[in-house]
Amino acid sequence: MAKKHKCDCPPPAPAWLTTFSDLMSLLMTFFVMLVAFATFEDAKIKEALVSLNGAFGILRPGQHAVSQPTPPMQQPPDQPPKKGKEDEELKRRVARIQAQLIRSGLDRTIGSKVTKDGIVLVALSPVLFDAGSAEIKAEAYEALSLIAGIIGEYENDVRIEGHTNDATMEAESPYESSWDLSGARALAVLSYLVEKQSVKPEKLSYMGYGHYRPKKEGLQRTSLEARSVNDRIEIKLLTESEPEDISSHLLTEHRDIPRDTETMVEEPEESPRERNPRAP
Repeated sequence: MAKKHKCDCPPPAPAWLTTFSDLMSLLMTFFVMLVAFATFEDAKIKEALVSLNGAFGILRPGQHAVSQPTPPMQQPPDQPPKKGKEDEELKRRVARIQAQLIRSGLDRTIGSKVTKDGIVLVALSPVLFDAGSAEIKAEAYEALSLIAGIIGEYENDVRIEGHTNDATMEAESPYESSWDLSGARALAVLSYLVEKQSVKPEKLSYMGYGHYRPKKEGLQRTSLEARSVNDRIEIKLLTESEPEDISSHLLTEHRDIPRDTETMVEEPEESPRERNPRAP
């Protein structure tokens, strides 16, 4: 019978060590899950590296752990987007509108551009009206129908602006001035969009500028080119903006006006006949 050899195994680990190892494994798993669900910002990580390296004295004087500049701070969600992003969005919308005009074959009839007011659709008045008239021509209905479709895609307020050239009004014209003609044309376009194209009336407004806001200021205002370009209708999809606070301006311009003007109005003294109508 073979003799059993005694095993020279090391003594077993104490019982508490097994429990402690299980606890460490669970903690490691928990923190791995936290890291997996966390989101990190590169800027904050780089700032932390610079701070730690500087604190432990790893960096030499004048050295930086990150060679790239720190990116600008992001704006809080409640602030409006940056102007650059707004401009890019407006340009994309104008490109989409121009594509619609090209597909419909009206790209040479209606122009589009971006201004400080928003997106502007420009149609020369001869396309829509006869000379000296504010009645829309039948051949202009297609262009106005396309404009109504473009307006309907956006919730922005729309302002229709009428402009004329400085040509002398005809004697038999029903309009006394270029202001009257430009305003009547803008109103005619507004009425067509509301009555024939079912555009929401609460988002529309119109203005007439006459010939006092020419488009081509560098040209001689009496030239044929300037007159043909300045005689136009502009339809503006206005960008949303906060109303300007003009209270301080009013106070500086009218600081001499008292607040309670009613107390300063002197009532006229009544005559004896007004006090007593029967008096002679």
